[in-house]
This record gives sequence, structure tokens and C-alpha cells, in this order.
Amino acid sequence: MKIRPDQWLTISIVSILLILSFVIRWQYINHTSMIKPIRADAREYTLIGLNLANYRAFTTDTGKEVESTPEYRDPGYPFFLAGIILVTNSFQQFLYVTLWTQALLGALTVVFTYFISRFFLPVPWSIGVAALTMLSPHLISMTNYILTETFFTFLLQGALLLFLIAMKKKNNLLFAASGSTFGMAMCVRTVLKLFPVGLILFFLLWYRKNNVITTKNIIVFLTASYILLGSWTAWSSVKFKDMEKPPSLLKIVLYEGSYVGVVYNDVPEGRPRYGVGMAHRDDPNFDNVVNKGYSGVFREIGKRFSNNPIKYSSWYLFGKPAMFWRWSLFHAGDINVYPSKYTWYDRSAPANLTKKSMRLFHPVIIILMHLFVVIYFLKLSHLLDDGHIPILTILLMMVYFLAIHVILVPAPRYSIPLRPQVYLLAVLAIYELFQRVNNRLSKSADKG
Repeated sequence: MKIRPDQWLTISIVSILLILSFVIRWQYINHTSMIKPIRADAREYTLIGLNLANYRAFTTDTGKEVESTPEYRDPGYPFFLAGIILVTNSFQQFLYVTLWTQALLGALTVVFTYFISRFFLPVPWSIGVAALTMLSPHLISMTNYILTETFFTFLLQGALLLFLIAMKKKNNLLFAASGSTFGMAMCVRTVLKLFPVGLILFFLLWYRKNNVITTKNIIVFLTASYILLGSWTAWSSVKFKDMEKPPSLLKIVLYEGSYVGVVYNDVPEGRPRYGVGMAHRDDPNFDNVVNKGYSGVFREIGKRFSNNPIKYSSWYLFGKPAMFWRWSLFHAGDINVYPSKYTWYDRSAPANLTKKSMRLFHPVIIILMHLFVVIYFLKLSHLLDDGHIPILTILLMMVYFLAIHVILVPAPRYSIPLRPQVYLLAVLAIYELFQRVNNRLSKSADKG
């Protein structure tokens, strides 16, 4: 079969993006020295992965014989690690293969982003979105951690791309593939679990007269989306029925997110010991409130609102969204989740220049993202056209994640998987403005 010139162009662009993205991520991994990389969340994921590989047990317990126990952690990433542990022979091999795989998944995410951008933008502009994703310091640095971000971002972008193609072609196999990928992403982070059904409900209500999706499409998509998580939930409900379970993670993060700045300030020394994102450690009354159940949590949150309505309303309406999109992460700060001796950005002047540039323009990118939303919804009367399905899917995803984390904890780390969408919307804003200016200049030239 003869390859057309436009296909050769696509192959060339994708190959360059894939190779460059992988090389950049592997350079970061090879030229970064972590201080105790297996700690906190990473340690728990690794322990569960080891126990799954060695004992078929989902637990963080250690010992020669362990059994599955109720855990906070979602199952997807530990199973991913367990697969790597099964094919490696030492901790160093496990670490090498995990980081190499994550670098590849990060590079593939850039390629997915390019193809998603092509739904909205010409080739040069789509390359721009992919380039921003490729150079994003947060997305690069996350490949070096035994944490969920890289795997989740890869699955999220893959599911989104498949869904957009499925909606365009109305193909049940593609709906099944998209749903399955969303299902895997849900198992990595269950925060996603309401999104597929919310997405379908929105399209059924918004396009109720257009029949943009068939009943069969819906059944295939939703079944594929929830079969994995549903099976896991059913198994764990039976397996741990008679076991004492830890307090609900949802309840903990709901309460932790109610502290202004996600920090506990009522300490005699005037400064929290553990800092931002660690209110559960600083507040001596935290466990007492959480152990009373959801009624106790809502009662305490309600009390805070009634005592200082302006402060807490401002926190939820403005403070939380601002924190969610900010550059610096909790704990180690900047782009780091855990402390490091040095990173690639410290050792390479060109790399550091890209990081400084991305940090400088980060507020501009966030403003442009919001500007696009304003520009887009000024055309509200045209949104019933089913040609708007791709962009509405993107916007629904952004609104969904923001709403969830405004209710819970707005940690900047949780916005990292949305970076490709942030860059896409920011570039779309520039493109829309460019098109408007170009149209006006064309009209002026015609009149002249």
C-alpha cells in the first residue's frame, strides 16, 4: 500500500515527538539524584506490588507470609508495579525498568496529545501543544517517581483520544477500547469513577434531540468502563467483609481540604510543624473528628463556615482553584514531590532554561486557558451542533477534576495529569484570537 505525503508527514512528526520526548525524560532520570526515592506513597505502592508479585496479596504488610488487607491505595498502579517485579530479578532492575517504562509512557502521552489536538487545530499548532507537553517540567519529573501520575496521565490521554475517535466514527469496538482504558485509569485513581457516566448523561441531556450516541454505544462504553473497578469492588467487599477497615480516604481528604491553605494554623508556636498538606498530622483533633464519620466531618466544616463565612467561602470559591493550578507542589516544592540532591535541571543549562521559561509563562498559560473558556461560551447559541462534542468532552473533564478537588484537597500534584489539556486550551485561545485578528485584517483589506 502506497503511503500518501500527508501520512508521511504524520509519521515523521509522531516519530520525532516520540523520540525527543523519551530522550528528554530519560535524560532527566539519568541526571537526577533522589534522596530516598521509596518513601511515603511510593513505599506503599512498592510494598503492595511486591506482595502481589510474591504472595498474591494486596497489602502493605511485611513478612514471609502475608494476606490481603483493606488498604487506602487504589489497585491499578500496584498491579502495574507487580508486573514489572515479576520480570525483574533485583531492586535495581525493578527501578530501572519501571522508570524506563514510565519514560516511554510519558513519550506516548505526548503523541496522544498531538492527535487529540488535531481534532481542533492545524498541524503546526498541534505540534505546539505537543511540544509544551513534551517540555512540561512536571510531566518530565513525575517519570522519576514510583507514583501514579505518569501511568494515570498516559491512560487518561489514551482513553480521551479513543473516545473522541469513537464518537466520530460511532464504532462499538472503539467505544469498548475507550471504556476499558477509562476503566484502567479509574483503577489507578478512583477519583475518575464518576466521569464516564457523567459524560454520557451530559451528552444525552445536551443533545437529547440529536441522537449523537446510540443505546448500544452507551451500553458498550459504560460496561467496559466499570467492569474492572466493579469486579475489584465486589471482590474487596467480600474479602474484607469481616475485617476492620481504616477510615475512608474520601472522608479524610474531604476534611483535610476544609483547612484554609490546606494547613493547620492553630498551634502555640505560630507555625505548623509539618506544613502545607499535612493538617492531619498537625491538628491533634483531626482523628477525633474523622472517626465520628461523615456527620462529624460535615458538622465541623459547617461550624467553620458559620464562624467565618467570608474566609471559608473565599477559600472554596477562589483559593482552592488557584492552589489546584499553581506551579509549586506541596512538601518538596517547585516540581518535586520528594527531596532530591540535584536534578537534570540543576546540571544542564539548556534544560534549566526550558524549566525557567515554562515556570515564567505558567500563569499566562492558566489565564489563556480560562480566556478560551470565556471566548468559547460566548458562542453558546451554536453549541447544540454535534461538531462541538470533542471540545465539550475536554471541558467537561477539566470541570470534573476541578470540582472534585475543590470539594476535596486541591493539591497541585493532582492537576499534573491535566497539563496536556491545559496546554491545548491555552493554545486554542491564542489560535482563536489569531483567527479573529486575521479575519478582521482580511475584511479591512477587502474594503480597501
